[in-house]
Amino acid sequence: MEKQIQLFVNVDNEGNIITSYHGENIIAADPYEFFFLTDVQTVEDIGLYKVVMVGMKPTLVLKENAQ
Repeated sequence: MEKQIQLFVNVDNEGNIITSYHGENIIAADPYEFFFLTDVQTVEDIGLYKVVMVGMKPTLVLKENAQ
């Protein structure tokens, strides 16, 4: 079973991630706008992702210019 990583992020008006905090068993000391459970690879490549609202649910999606 792959590790699940806790990921807290703040975003700008377009959903681009401007700050993030992640780890296996963490508690964020500062407020963050969004929280995700994700895999190690996504956390390593977090600069390639942005947050998009799908209905009422925030989702991490690859940016259009991500390679």
